[in-house]
Amino acid sequence: MMSCTVLDILLENLTQLDAMERQVNHLSVAEIARSLPKIPLHRQGLILLLLQKDKAISVFKQLQVSEQTKLFQEIDLPEAIWLLTALRPIDRHQIFANLPTAMREEFVSTMASEFCRATAALRGIMVRTV
Repeated sequence: MMSCTVLDILLENLTQLDAMERQVNHLSVAEIARSLPKIPLHRQGLILLLLQKDKAISVFKQLQVSEQTKLFQEIDLPEAIWLLTALRPIDRHQIFANLPTAMREEFVSTMASEFCRATAALRGIMVRTV
C-alpha cells in the first residue's frame, strides 16, 4: 500500500486548483521529488504542471531516469517539448532514448514543424526590415 504524502493531501480537493498551486509551490524541491513517485502517474503530471517553471525543472531533474520517462509520457506534447528543451543535452538524450519509438517520432515531427514556423517567421521579419 502506498503511503500518504503531502501531494496526496493536496490532490484530494481538485476543485481548488489556485490554492493547490500555491501550496505545492511552497513545498521544497526535495520533498516534491521524493513524494512524486508515490502518487498515481496522472496526478504526477498535474503536480508538475502546477509548479513554477524553474521548480518543475528542478523536481524533474531529481527524479530517476525511469521515473522521468514515465512522467514524460504522461504529460501532453507541448509541455513535454517545453520540458525536454529545458534539460541539458545529456539528460535529454537519456529520456529520449527511453521513449517508445512512436512517441520519439511524434516529438521529432512536432519539433520540426515548430522549427519551420520559427524559421519562416524570422525570414519574414528579416524581409520586412531590409
